[in-house]
Amino acid sequence: MDVVQDVAEVFATLPLFPVFNACHYTLMILTTRYDTGSLALSRSNPLANWVASMIACFGGYILADLLLGHSVLSFLAHPEDVVLASAIWYLLFYCPKDLFYKIISVLPLKLVITALKETARVRKLVAGIGAAAKVYPHSLLAQVIVGVAKACGNEFLLNFEQAVRGVWKPDINAILQPSFSIKACVVGAVMIILGRSDVLMGISQEMVVLAVSLWLISVAVSMKAFHADDPFKPVENLFSPFIFGSADSLPADAHHHHPPAPEPSPAPKPPSGRRRGKAAKAD
Repeated sequence: MDVVQDVAEVFATLPLFPVFNACHYTLMILTTRYDTGSLALSRSNPLANWVASMIACFGGYILADLLLGHSVLSFLAHPEDVVLASAIWYLLFYCPKDLFYKIISVLPLKLVITALKETARVRKLVAGIGAAAKVYPHSLLAQVIVGVAKACGNEFLLNFEQAVRGVWKPDINAILQPSFSIKACVVGAVMIILGRSDVLMGISQEMVVLAVSLWLISVAVSMKAFHADDPFKPVENLFSPFIFGSADSLPADAHHHHPPAPEPSPAPKPPSGRRRGKAAKAD
């Protein structure tokens, strides 16, 4: 047990810069690149493409600072991270022969990058919970919200990031369609808060963070490697009808979301034969 505790303590103190942050920036900019029109925009308007990529990279910091009443530009206090993210952005969009993109798209390397990125995600989750605990020490819900916002901020700001690139898809957002990462961070945030409050007897916060990290890494890597579905879906499909009801239990008028279309107005009557004759003579 002491060995595991030592490993957990070392794991909790690993610096995120540059390796873990580089993996995070790589996957975030890849997400931007995969979106429709992003490659064309990188040629027609590199500035807009860069701004959108930086929002994807630092969305967690921006959203968490916004929720806590801090400056949304506080991430600029770490220029080394901005330089690193910008360098990766340039390589992903402008590297000769697209060599950098082809290298990191190799599946084994992409799985390693995913594992390191999820490690950084959990660390940001812990940092967000800690920052919220200073402002809202008695609100566990606020701590969960800020922690998840810092860990998954890029997903919540996706619509804003797309708007910068001239794309508007309001029907696609993290509230309507939460990803596995968001759901896992909610569960992880609850576990970390319980570890901070000594509810989990005999289990330190470092060990909770290590356990959450290993769980998130294993599931995320498996989903990417085998194209697996969200593991939360079977649980949701099982319990959702009992807790929230099913679509079959809706009232009959609940399916009519829009008022019926108005009946088309009758076509105007053609002019009488006498009028047509007069019109022909006038011509």
